[in-house]
Amino acid sequence: QALQDVSGKPVVKIALPWTLQVGYPLVILPEDGKELSCPRYLAGGPGSDHGTDDSAAWPIPVTAIVQDEDEVQGPWLINGPNGDESSALLAKIAEWTASGKWFKLNAKQEAFFRVSYTSKQWERLSSSMSPSGQLSATDRLGLISDSFAAGRAGYTSIVDSLALVKDFGKHDISEYAVWQELSENLAALATLYRSETFFPKLQQFFRRIYSKQMRAIGWDEKPGDDQRTGTLRSTIIGMMGVAGDETVCSEALTRFKAYVENPEANAIPGDLRTAIFRTALRADEEYVFTTLRRIYEESSDPGVQRSSLMVMGRVKDAGRHADMLDYTLYSGSVRFQDIAFALNGLATTTDEGGRKCWQNFKDDFDNLAARFRAQNVLWGSIIGLTSRGLKTLEEADEAEEFFADPAHPASAGQRRLEQGLEGVRTNAARLARDRDAVSAFLE
Repeated sequence: QALQDVSGKPVVKIALPWTLQVGYPLVILPEDGKELSCPRYLAGGPGSDHGTDDSAAWPIPVTAIVQDEDEVQGPWLINGPNGDESSALLAKIAEWTASGKWFKLNAKQEAFFRVSYTSKQWERLSSSMSPSGQLSATDRLGLISDSFAAGRAGYTSIVDSLALVKDFGKHDISEYAVWQELSENLAALATLYRSETFFPKLQQFFRRIYSKQMRAIGWDEKPGDDQRTGTLRSTIIGMMGVAGDETVCSEALTRFKAYVENPEANAIPGDLRTAIFRTALRADEEYVFTTLRRIYEESSDPGVQRSSLMVMGRVKDAGRHADMLDYTLYSGSVRFQDIAFALNGLATTTDEGGRKCWQNFKDDFDNLAARFRAQNVLWGSIIGLTSRGLKTLEEADEAEEFFADPAHPASAGQRRLEQGLEGVRTNAARLARDRDAVSAFLE
């Protein structure tokens, strides 16, 4: 109220919808001749939350950065207390489009909303992603975030997101925030499509993006590196491992073996430890898994133990997976607070591993409940992770039916169960929706 009194602007009417309504809006730009829409953004996509108030509306101040324009354009206030300026914004968008220019809404990401562009608009925006171009790192991060969020939820095709970032492999500069956002989204796609026949081509796509940055950033700290550079180095090494780059996997194994032989002389920096352990596992799973078990049991360093557990959980071999699941839940060697580090990998690294974790949980429910249910947070983690590792709608329905039985109460894990199954169903819908389009894009 005080801000309104001083400024003479309708601050209260603009602020109230943002504080009283759940969520935030997605500004969906229309194809030619249609109206702009601003529904609540739903991670599960349009219509995924049947309890959503379709009448919800937020006053949205929209600004724009336009190709070759020095000044930020706008603002236009959508759903404003004194009128709606959507038509004026659409008129400007038509003008920019007719002149062949790209435009990016929400300059500097200063307002709290996402934007879903049309496929043609995303295509033009791909030329704006160079770090030497007009857009700041914040704006490019925002485009990546909005694109993958819209694609993930089904408001646009995820192919638009892949097209947006396909030329990142040509960039000379790797800004921490931008590449972290990119990597988190691409890693999620790798998990989603890991069993598809086109997955090797997706890995090849990743290698084209990350190879140049891997050569530039290298394995070892350089004079002048800050903490973010070390974290970025870890991310790039990890993504090259996901991409199945043989040279990087081999080098990671070499460094792992040197570390095992003499941990003090060949120490691995803490910010690279998990990435190197995990990438080495891809090169020689049997040796690395066995060695990590010994390291975990002998080390007194919590960071080393945590990295070892996380990576041991990433095994793909069925026998080692069963061994690690038993070790994690039943041996007593893994502390309660550390179980989730291993179980996350065991449940989510392979489709079969996810099913094995669920089958074990279902078959041994009474024993597991007796051991862990009193630990509310841990019990919730176990339920959430084992359910999240499922893949199909049928498997999600089976899990839901299992917990609906009074003999199998989720108890404190109910919320984690709901979140896990929502994720399974969302991913199943994504696979059905985008599988063919992604396959065609990678050809």
